[in-house]
Amino acid sequence: MEHRGQVLATFGMAPILPATLAVGYHATRECVIRRACGAGVEGGEGMLPSNDERRATDFPDTDGVIHVCAKLTHAGEENDSAVWWMHALSKRNRHNDPHWGIVRVDMTRLPATARVYQDMHSASGVIVDRIDRIPAHALSPVDVTALG
Repeated sequence: MEHRGQVLATFGMAPILPATLAVGYHATRECVIRRACGAGVEGGEGMLPSNDERRATDFPDTDGVIHVCAKLTHAGEENDSAVWWMHALSKRNRHNDPHWGIVRVDMTRLPATARVYQDMHSASGVIVDRIDRIPAHALSPVDVTALG
């Protein structure tokens, strides 16, 4: 933070507000969807939390967590859904990968250790942490072809 011409080291704190969702949606690269959900009878590896290698953005608050949206779609010019994130990230991501989709997350099947809470930067964003992965049996690809 700049104050009177000097840059001061600062930090912020926000409350952790627990969130309860039956279903969430996660926008990610198509290659990640195939790996996470699996193909055919072979099981997938599940959805792994973000890290330096996997994260799609340079936002520092993504490491070690998985972001999901409470909403699949949005109305008009709103920007609070998985569809919005899918379109936005397909145009600008660290991997330069334009091929993105959406995974449906059955939040009722998360491991008992999972902590689910409101993302303070997003109206419909929810953060999942304290897990090593969202298991493949809690994930399913969303057919985004009809979502616009």
